[in-house]
Amino acid sequence: MVWSARGSGPSYSRALDARHLSVLAAVAAPLLVAAVLLGFLMLSAYGPGGRWWATIGYVTAFCILAVSLLRGTPAFLPGALVFLAIGTTATAFENWVLADRGRVADCTVLDVDTRVVTLTRTDVDDYGFTTDTVHYDYRLDCLGGAPATLTTGSPAHRADRPLAVAYDPGGRVDPKPQAHVDIDSAWWAAGLIAASIIVGVGWTLCEKEPW
Repeated sequence: MVWSARGSGPSYSRALDARHLSVLAAVAAPLLVAAVLLGFLMLSAYGPGGRWWATIGYVTAFCILAVSLLRGTPAFLPGALVFLAIGTTATAFENWVLADRGRVADCTVLDVDTRVVTLTRTDVDDYGFTTDTVHYDYRLDCLGGAPATLTTGSPAHRADRPLAVAYDPGGRVDPKPQAHVDIDSAWWAAGLIAASIIVGVGWTLCEKEPW
């Protein structure tokens, strides 16, 4: 008679339970990050307290992601997708608010100032790296007086040229060029979350089987 040690004993059961929990965490972590961020963004745009809720939402979302990565779920690649989804979700939500209650002002660009923000980070191995982000600050003359300024991450227009600007009358969301308001950007955020779940679950299931 031949006995197989595979798939028997308490150690196998514990390993199998751990794998089930890892799969559950790979699904739950991205959804939790997205849900928490969206909840705080909703409070920022529509609730009392104003834009401080957005800051709390970003900090909470990044903390959840950091704790999840330290525990190994999700793995690095799905974690990177969740990181990208955080920024994409914020942009998509701003576009949705501007499409929902925003107004469009006919403005003239008075002046454009290019600003470079340099950020230096150091990882756990004391390896430092620097990133430069370019911002374009516009001074506007709009019919009705608002908005007076606008900041974008890419060139929007030259000085002394007309520009249609979407803005939130309540001041909860930053203004942006009307041409940049894309409500379909929500699909990108949803796609990144879905991709992180699929990759995370696949990563977990492809690990060595418990013996």
